[in-house]
Amino acid sequence: AVELKEHGMECSLIDMYCLKPINEEALYKTLSNYQIILTLEEHNVLGGLASIVSELIAKNNINCKFIKFCKKKKYKKFCFGKFL
Repeated sequence: AVELKEHGMECSLIDMYCLKPINEEALYKTLSNYQIILTLEEHNVLGGLASIVSELIAKNNINCKFIKFCKKKKYKKFCFGKFL
């Protein structure tokens, strides 16, 4: 955030260490101040922060560009005896 500010870009960093319960009102107030919203997750994007943020953007008709970064979805294969 500091380096971006040095280049004339205003940004905020929010540490979403816990997704539930989410304070939608507080998150909406923050998101509605920016034209570009970026989420970064260290796990699968399905059902995570990107899902919550994209729902909030759509629900409140926030006019912004939304970018999400996360690990590619990988699923483990499980073997249950002779069924596979």
